[in-house]
Amino acid sequence: MSEFKGKWVIIFVGYMTCPDVCPVTLAYLNKEYSNLLENRDAAQVVFLSLDPERDKPELVKQYLANFNQDFVGLIGTREVIDQTTDSIGAFYDIHPVKSALKYTVDHTADIFLINPSGKLAAVYRSPHKPGDLTEDLRTLILREHS
Repeated sequence: MSEFKGKWVIIFVGYMTCPDVCPVTLAYLNKEYSNLLENRDAAQVVFLSLDPERDKPELVKQYLANFNQDFVGLIGTREVIDQTTDSIGAFYDIHPVKSALKYTVDHTADIFLINPSGKLAAVYRSPHKPGDLTEDLRTLILREHS
């Protein structure tokens, strides 16, 4: 994630076929990100796919565009996903199911805020409250530039 160094990175982990947590959280992140207004350039929302077998780059890009054109999707190997989730404290677990999907992915609904130096700065637990992330980011960005 070195390509985001110097920005506040808002990470959410999930997968495209998630029926509930992902679309609700991505809609929340769109609202929060949109409320940043003039500070938007200092932050980046990143969706880390936990399902690289099904979530292909172009599909993730299209999926995220339904929420916000500026959101970035990351897809890596299982090893990279495990390293990243371990480093921020994100949980996920793959469960086989008897359906066309073949498996589902249980995962945290937490949102992780990484500071411009690449360190974990905050974890926003679900349920997410409107304005919390926006207000924190505005304060942190202003403090950083003063």
